[in-house]
Amino acid sequence: MINPEVLADIKLFTNALEQQLSTGEKRNINLDPGYLTPYQVVLASTKNYAHRIYLGKGIYAEVTLIHRDGRYCPHLFTYRDYASDEYIQLFERARIFLKDRMQTSDS
Repeated sequence: MINPEVLADIKLFTNALEQQLSTGEKRNINLDPGYLTPYQVVLASTKNYAHRIYLGKGIYAEVTLIHRDGRYCPHLFTYRDYASDEYIQLFERARIFLKDRMQTSDS
């Protein structure tokens, strides 16, 4: 569990890590930091686009999935991998874990 206010700093850290692990100009890994809430999955990006919100430091936030009708759902701009059943099932399991943690911390 993170404070969403640190997402831009996390993205800058993962960008530096990707660069460290690159071979020349070729990225060997692609890290997509973000956070999950019971209502959405949010990812950070360095690319501006119509649906992204500027966070500062050259980083934008994107609501990649929204929770509707009992499950996470993609929207028009969601990348295909995040819209796949495999990813959605993964995020659904993470949502259950998060909700359990939130209930435990409230007790």
